[in-house]
Amino acid sequence: MDNTVSGRRSRNPKKIGDVLGAYLERSGFNEVRNAQRMAGAWKASVPEKAYSGTRLVRIKDGVVHVGVTSSALMYELKGFYKQEILDRLRKNDIGYVRDLRFKMESPTENE
Repeated sequence: MDNTVSGRRSRNPKKIGDVLGAYLERSGFNEVRNAQRMAGAWKASVPEKAYSGTRLVRIKDGVVHVGVTSSALMYELKGFYKQEILDRLRKNDIGYVRDLRFKMESPTENE
């Protein structure tokens, strides 16, 4: 007696978790969830006085791209806080973070 719906036996049945994971990856849901997790981790990792002048732009291949509203803030983040922020992000279990890249933005771009 055959227990499959189509009458054909599957040689390599897949785990439901694997099928669901692949679907979520294709649908973009994982990307949204990861972006939300990164936003929370970013806020917790950046000095409070600097947070309002930054905006997460994207995360690609382990590189976190950040928009910054002033050259003074960019200098401060790169020169004094980059390694500290990287260490904090890596401790937040948000996935692999290899580097931070800062880019100047006008203050109105991040609204």
